[in-house]
Amino acid sequence: MRQPAGGRQKVAVGIGLVAVMLAAWVLAASLGMGGGGGANSSSLQQTPAAKGLDATIAGLQQRLQQDPSDVSAMIDLGNALYDSGRFEDAIPWYEKALQWVPTNTDVRTDLGTSYFYSGNLAKAKEQWFKVLEQDPNKVQTHYNLAVLYSHETPPDTENAAKEWQTVIKLAPDSEQAKTAQKRLQELGKQ
Repeated sequence: MRQPAGGRQKVAVGIGLVAVMLAAWVLAASLGMGGGGGANSSSLQQTPAAKGLDATIAGLQQRLQQDPSDVSAMIDLGNALYDSGRFEDAIPWYEKALQWVPTNTDVRTDLGTSYFYSGNLAKAKEQWFKVLEQDPNKVQTHYNLAVLYSHETPPDTENAAKEWQTVIKLAPDSEQAKTAQKRLQELGKQ
């Protein structure tokens, strides 16, 4: 069974994806608002990458119609939906996959991230705590929790700082650790 790519579960990558999608939407809206002759949403072309993801999603849905117990297809479909920014649509596929592979911490991390981007911080945290019960040294999950704590209202800076420090301790030379260093400095904890 093919595991999801490691980059897929990174909250920072997801934030970048959301920013790109927002920028594309703003650009499309601004084109449509020009006085006369501007493009509107029906005349905008879909990017090749988006067309590729749509084709992938359709193919995986077809695979699952033929074999509803194809765990690899469940995970891949969750990943494709996640990659296309359709986090709420990814959730049920990750959940179905976890019924078959409950100890897959990559899938559970992605499920938590999908909940996070869908606005359900409590369920995101619940999934990430389950990951850390299985693998207390999972850097990506500690990183994700730090981001979550930073986004709570009000921000939980103490727990965010603890998670950033854990990221640095576990993977000192990683990109995540570099970000963690910056966040700790911003919090005045470094």
